[in-house]
Amino acid sequence: MLPHSNRLHRQGDVRRTLREGRLIRGRSFVVRIAQRSDKEPTRAAVVVGKRVHALAVKRHMYQRWLREVCRDVIKEAPIGYDMVVVAQPSLARLTSLAEIMEEAQPLLKLLTSKK
Repeated sequence: MLPHSNRLHRQGDVRRTLREGRLIRGRSFVVRIAQRSDKEPTRAAVVVGKRVHALAVKRHMYQRWLREVCRDVIKEAPIGYDMVVVAQPSLARLTSLAEIMEEAQPLLKLLTSKK
């Protein structure tokens, strides 16, 4: 679970990040990341829509898994960024957190190196 200080809560902040953030595309999810003007900790939000899976139980499972990925990214990321992870329908083919982490490794390197 993400610590409270690392959660992106406000709808306006999420929309700003989706609109203005730099796009990093993976097979199963897309990451938008935008720099803020303050020096607060990096914050993240996860979006998993009904296109990914019809059952809410499965969507919540994918959200938990993606939050775990975000937690690892935030540990290495510089401060002052907002990040939104948007799940793609192909995420449903993955069956474990380990598979998501494996797919996320190249994206994590991009996120932490090019900021």
